[in-house]
Amino acid sequence: MRNFNILIIILIIFFTGCTASLYENINTNNYAPAESSLRIKNFENEDSITLEWDADSGADEYILYRDTDPYGSFSQIVYHGTELSFTDKNIEGIYTDDLYYFYYYKLAKKRESKEFDKSTYVVGGASDVMIDQYEDNDKQNNAKPFNNPSKANIYYYKDGNQNELVDTDWYSIELDPRTMVTLTVKNMQNIINTYDPSTNTGFSELCYQEMRKTETINVYEGRDNIILINNEYESKTKYFKISINKADFSGEDGTPLSMAGRGGKFGYYEIHFVNKVNID
Repeated sequence: MRNFNILIIILIIFFTGCTASLYENINTNNYAPAESSLRIKNFENEDSITLEWDADSGADEYILYRDTDPYGSFSQIVYHGTELSFTDKNIEGIYTDDLYYFYYYKLAKKRESKEFDKSTYVVGGASDVMIDQYEDNDKQNNAKPFNNPSKANIYYYKDGNQNELVDTDWYSIELDPRTMVTLTVKNMQNIINTYDPSTNTGFSELCYQEMRKTETINVYEGRDNIILINNEYESKTKYFKISINKADFSGEDGTPLSMAGRGGKFGYYEIHFVNKVNID
């Protein structure tokens, strides 16, 4: 009788463990991995697009889909494996301006034989022009120190589906106590800007804005547009950005993108030091 009781206990423990293990496997197989965090790097390398995503312990493999339509089926697989990044060099599209084409990507995660839902799409563009050495300075906390001169490029593209690829360039400059520094933008290429000195008016595809100021000022070739003032009695770091004037920015054919709906281009500029004046 005693041996029989021991056998019953062993069988209970065994089946309880099997049931728990089976439940755990079923639960694991059906529980969706974390939402995909797909990131994209545009124009870092010539004619290619690099994508990255975070590791997920709930996924065995990652599947990257591509489409030329953000509302398409996303049936083309460009990567399937365990890596956390992929560079798409298979760029085949209509060569528009200096941009080959817009591509859209979604990431799906796979565990064993089950593939989970695709992520929302991200937008990528491939070009024969690459971003400048100051990137990634799209945000103020990544601002690059101003060097005289600072030579850079900037871009703006629209795909016709309300998606944009837009560059913003943040810079920092150290100002001595009680000083005013004047900078100017020169050698603009592929950037339209006109200025009428008789009326003090014009338009430009570029503008600048100082941090914590609401005013956005058009940038004109060779004019003393950027004026930074330190009224304090100690040195101060000032931040400013060069950005796209979306209302006036045009594609390679000169048509404003606000009217054309799609297209775009890279532009080039240099920021030069003009002078420094002490404030009395």
